Amino acid sequence: MPIQELERGYLPTPIHSAEISTIQTLKRVDMYPGLGRDSVLTEETGFLLGLEMDRFGNDLNFALASGKNLVEALNFATDELEVNIRTYNVEFIKSKTVLPHKNRFDVVDGVLRMVGNNGRPVIDAISSQERKGSVLQASRIIESFLLAADLNSFAVIMSPDGWSGYVDQYGRGHNHLNTETMIFWKNQKGILQGLTLITDLDQAQSTAVMRSLGVSEEVLKGENEQERLANIVRNPALLRADTNPFEYVLDKILAVRGRENIRLLQKEGPPEIRSIEQTREEIRKFDELLLFDQKEEELISNLREFIMGRIYQLGDRNIQERVTKEIERTVLSLAGEHLRKNPTIRESFSNIYKVKIIHNPFLQNSDNFGPEIAFLISRAGCPASMAARILRGSSLGAESGGVIMPSTVTLTELKDEDFCIRCGACREYIWCIVRHGQKCPKCPAIREC
Repeated sequence: MPIQELERGYLPTPIHSAEISTIQTLKRVDMYPGLGRDSVLTEETGFLLGLEMDRFGNDLNFALASGKNLVEALNFATDELEVNIRTYNVEFIKSKTVLPHKNRFDVVDGVLRMVGNNGRPVIDAISSQERKGSVLQASRIIESFLLAADLNSFAVIMSPDGWSGYVDQYGRGHNHLNTETMIFWKNQKGILQGLTLITDLDQAQSTAVMRSLGVSEEVLKGENEQERLANIVRNPALLRADTNPFEYVLDKILAVRGRENIRLLQKEGPPEIRSIEQTREEIRKFDELLLFDQKEEELISNLREFIMGRIYQLGDRNIQERVTKEIERTVLSLAGEHLRKNPTIRESFSNIYKVKIIHNPFLQNSDNFGPEIAFLISRAGCPASMAARILRGSSLGAESGGVIMPSTVTLTELKDEDFCIRCGACREYIWCIVRHGQKCPKCPAIREC
């Protein structure tokens, strides 16, 4: 895009100004540590703002180091932020049964790979911790299969409800509340498309669906629940069909569970009910699911303009804090829009919030977003850094390609399969080998996988 065109949108200065010269030559923006760490958008809400600010800064500097000018780099980081907010709105706030993927095929370091929305290989961001490494194993199978497969080939990963292998900062296990069926389709033009179906399949039904898709019953067995779950995940179905694979898989699910409404469990409150007709309609319009009504689009657009309008002051700590606060306000406002359309739910969470701040004053929010905070904490969804979110092409909570390793890490250590970059419990960077049964060097968490 010509600099003149960018200037008309965001840069009200002459083309040959000193600001433009700075934009063209700047190679790094120093982000202040701790941005977003005091936000009400914590891990409980599924939008961990501290991690997202890390991602934002890393992507910005990654783009600058790759040769982009400041406008291009800031657009790159903000594009990813926008996609992360849109996918969060669909998955957590609206709790839809159909979640669109943002993956594609692209060349990375001279090799064709399956990459996420940020252009980085999906597999590289997936932890071996989740479900005994089965998600990582399945992801490798999926990528290899789709890259070599004929047109109209597709793959299905089933991730049932239950044990995940992750623990929170207090050492409590995190369970998936609903079942995710991830579908990856190399369509008739060779373009990668995909979506995830969120349903109320139980573990036995999940197994039955995978059998109906051609996976051997023997490989799905296990001596205990953890082994069974890991085996279901690590054995994807690899298929080819001339029909729409998304509706094909939905029909397989319905043949097992029946055609009654889908009940999506939440962490608090009653289940959310979704009809089969609504799910089928969303499948047919899955490429429009990240587009919202006028008010929601306005909120996202205003955030983008706010960020781009501060392009000359990005190195200023106050500006970085204002950007962080504006992201928080936008996410909470999107939740507020959803509650405004559902007044009964809003009243319920207004009462819940009043109780919560008695026990946890940290949740007190001066912008009067109390019901929104309580609502987001109650929502089910894929927590930050979990592989299902990464497999959908989202980088929210995932590591960024801009993260720089300490110089003390050796190549030998990197080749060790137990080498850990970041602890899944405390979220601190550890950059060391931690084997099964050993404790994280920065928190009490014990590695279980």
